[in-house]
Amino acid sequence: MAFFASAVGVLQKLVIALGAGLGIWGGINLMEGYGNDNPGAKSQGMKQLMAGGGGALIGTTLVPPAFRSFLICPRNSERSMSHWHKDT
Repeated sequence: MAFFASAVGVLQKLVIALGAGLGIWGGINLMEGYGNDNPGAKSQGMKQLMAGGGGALIGTTLVPPAFRSFLICPRNSERSMSHWHKDT
């Protein structure tokens, strides 16, 4: 179970990092759009900024509970998996 817990932590950090990277990239595009007075770049930058913020939010709030309920459910508990680890 420790492997799954560390895998969830790594996945959470990866999703947050991707969201933050997309948000930073969107912020740069947004500033570039305002600097060059380019409405297309402003729109793209705002979309990327919002998507990055949403991705980081998903990484912090949704990933751990979703994987905890998926990986550590009663079907996968130690008691129900005991038939795989019988001492002979």
